Amino acid sequence: FMPGPSYSDGKIKIINHLTHQRTEVEFVKVDGGKMVPIKELAEIAGAEVYWNSLTKRAILKRENGIIALKAKEPEVNLGQRIVKVNPAPQLIKNKLFVPINFVVNELGPALDLKFSFVESLDRLTIDSKDRADQPIELRPAPSIPPPPEVSKEEEPSLNNQLTIRKIVIDPGHGGKDSGAIGPSGLMEKEVVLDLAKRLKKMLEKKDPTLSIVLTRDGDYFVPLDKRTSFANHHKADIFVSLHANGAFSREANGFEVFHLSAEASDNTARATAALENGVIDLEKNGGERKDRIDYTQFILADMAQLEFIEESIDLCGLIQKEVIKKINIVDRGIKSAFFYVLKDALMPSVLVEAAFITNPFEEAKLRDAEFREEVASGIAEAILEYKASYEKTVGYTR
Repeated sequence: FMPGPSYSDGKIKIINHLTHQRTEVEFVKVDGGKMVPIKELAEIAGAEVYWNSLTKRAILKRENGIIALKAKEPEVNLGQRIVKVNPAPQLIKNKLFVPINFVVNELGPALDLKFSFVESLDRLTIDSKDRADQPIELRPAPSIPPPPEVSKEEEPSLNNQLTIRKIVIDPGHGGKDSGAIGPSGLMEKEVVLDLAKRLKKMLEKKDPTLSIVLTRDGDYFVPLDKRTSFANHHKADIFVSLHANGAFSREANGFEVFHLSAEASDNTARATAALENGVIDLEKNGGERKDRIDYTQFILADMAQLEFIEESIDLCGLIQKEVIKKINIVDRGIKSAFFYVLKDALMPSVLVEAAFITNPFEEAKLRDAEFREEVASGIAEAILEYKASYEKTVGYTR
């Protein structure tokens, strides 16, 4: 049994010799040891930080160093090796805290930095790993002037607004890749192509300003990596990959939407990703099968999606909400997993699993044109709702 955290108003002074600045971060005590918030500390040290609120997982990147850690998981991936942290990272007051000794002994070297901690003074210094300690003039962080008042004449105009104009819809599978197959022979590739065409037609009708492009418009094979590169080439504002779910158990049922993450939100999400990623075995590269995805790709994919993760989660939630309102189906919620088809997308991206084609009852639904129409309608409503919200609250240039 490990005692819970005892909250403290204590502060640790941070002296950054690289930026000639100093500041403070709070600490909490766990089992007598001090823990500090990793996000704040990493940002002070000049690292990029990505936090996945669904999986409770953080990724840090500075120059060539990449670190992945998760709340309550003692094993931390430092890129080249895995270390055990005691106590494990903990989520406290909605922040991920790590032991100060981990910061000094492991985090610093992994980020090519030197952290030094003086316990009696509650002082942590940051320096380059290979530079000898030298006296240096410290200056307080510069104060940030208040933002200027914006008059009505200075408010952003429609001409200064970032808008959503191009959407790439990706009907999964195709050609030699049938996708999942239902008990009566219905193929996933056929269902999602029809669904994609319906969605395209609806969006173009509801908002003529939108340009909708499909990654495939017929029954032919498109490699997974070509799908997102297609979206990137077309400078898409949104990428939606459409699928019908599959499982070994015919009892599995429901509707769910995924966003990209290096780590699956649960075991069923992991299984779904494994099924969809299985098409890699059909892809040829120089006559050889492509190598399977390794953990480094997981981390790099998370970093690539850093800018779009919140938008992707928002879009997932809207699609889940709008589709469930229209069809009678189990709500499996929004989830995250490593989907190869999403990993290089340079825009908000989601993967929709419309229903379980391996479930006889839901296969019958997927075969029904009216059901597909309702699913497409729900997705269309969600995209338009997301578009309106984005352009109202996010889409202004600063």
